[in-house]
Amino acid sequence: MTEHHFDLPGVPGGRTYLLDINPHYVVRSTLDRRNVIDARWIDTSSGLFIDITAIRADDDRRNRGQAGALMCKDGHRYDETEIFPLRNSYFEDFPVKVPYAYTKLLQEEYSYKSLTSTNFQDHEFNEETNIWEKIK
Repeated sequence: MTEHHFDLPGVPGGRTYLLDINPHYVVRSTLDRRNVIDARWIDTSSGLFIDITAIRADDDRRNRGQAGALMCKDGHRYDETEIFPLRNSYFEDFPVKVPYAYTKLLQEEYSYKSLTSTNFQDHEFNEETNIWEKIK
């Protein structure tokens, strides 16, 4: 594990995160369903974490003529044109990179409603502030 500390505006003392890399991240097989997470980014103050699964070349599909084929160990399949070039965006006021065809990918994973529904788990999306607010 590697520890990373960030001084953030408005956050006294900043935040510390752990980057935990799975020692078996190089195993490319999709057969072991318990080995699909390659790393985990952990907020040490809250315990919240983000699972990280690497995208890698899909050699089987490339050998069958699909030149830009990509895969994850969790079974997801992509084409390079869906991911690259990455687009600039923002998440909670921080600059981030998102896949090129992010709308297509979100719709395939979560249905078209993932991009149009403004109500979710007792919250409503305020289009003026771009914030999910609890329904009173």
